[in-house]
Amino acid sequence: MRPDDILLRTSAGLCCKVGGFHIDPTRAVDKAVITHGHSDHARAGHGAVLATQETLDLMRLRYGEALPCAFPASTAYAGTNAPQRRIGWKRSSECWRRSRADAPRPLP
Repeated sequence: MRPDDILLRTSAGLCCKVGGFHIDPTRAVDKAVITHGHSDHARAGHGAVLATQETLDLMRLRYGEALPCAFPASTAYAGTNAPQRRIGWKRSSECWRRSRADAPRPLP
């Protein structure tokens, strides 16, 4: 499977065709996966947001209580399972990876 089979560049940013969601979209979308709390990634106005609790907390401080929803640490989201794995030194820095039988596995 090639990246082009899964990901598509749109006017709102990178979209996962298989899951029907955008990754760190640059404008409001129906479904957004936010990878971390920096303002160039965590933007307001999305219909649903998948992010860590720390990122959601930062977004609430920045944009108010009107965030649509919070998801658990591992959740079925648009046909994929997106467990979180901390990869950075910032508490808001997280990496979400697709977990499907046909998806490549990350190195341990």
